[in-house]
Amino acid sequence: MDKKHFITRSKLTIIFILLIIIIDQLIKIFAISITNNGSIEIIKGVLNFTYVKNTGGALQIGSDASTFLLINIIVIFLLIRFLIVNREKVDVKASVALSFILAGGISNLIDRIFRGEVVNFIDISPLVSFPKFNFADICIVVGWILFAFSAAILTSEQLKERKEKINKNKLLKEKIEKKQNALRKNREKHSNLNKNDGIENNSKGPDNGKK
Repeated sequence: MDKKHFITRSKLTIIFILLIIIIDQLIKIFAISITNNGSIEIIKGVLNFTYVKNTGGALQIGSDASTFLLINIIVIFLLIRFLIVNREKVDVKASVALSFILAGGISNLIDRIFRGEVVNFIDISPLVSFPKFNFADICIVVGWILFAFSAAILTSEQLKERKEKINKNKLLKEKIEKKQNALRKNREKHSNLNKNDGIENNSKGPDNGKK
């Protein structure tokens, strides 16, 4: 990847991440305002907006806010480092997937820093028993799924390329062996011809001497 292409892709990635963060924060503000710290029905029997303060991890797992704040920071740092270090290898699909994960992680990190907890509001308990979550959580989950698919596709392509390379090397080896065999046969043929010429010359030698 050349420098110009890398800068362009980096700008688009940053814009995409910022856009998701802004959307998530606006949705959270909207959810807080309409729920009034309570719950409101959005789709009957399917979806409610229920305001929940989450001081733990994703999907309300755990309860130690400082631990999950530290984990968030470490994961975000590692993902950014991965994108920078592997910029030559990371394709568009993987880049989009990691952008979803980063955007969701950063948005929830903003909640932890400025609100002291993550705002969860999406409530599907009328349909199925499940912890409350938010748009950022959806982005993180979607991002990891996309990244897994991207990694699987990349692995499949690498295996295919490796197989093609092995077959190519095998054909090249067979071609070289055929050439070597042909050269060996030619040498043997010339050697036999030289031996035959030597025998004929030796057999003619005494006759020529008698004459």
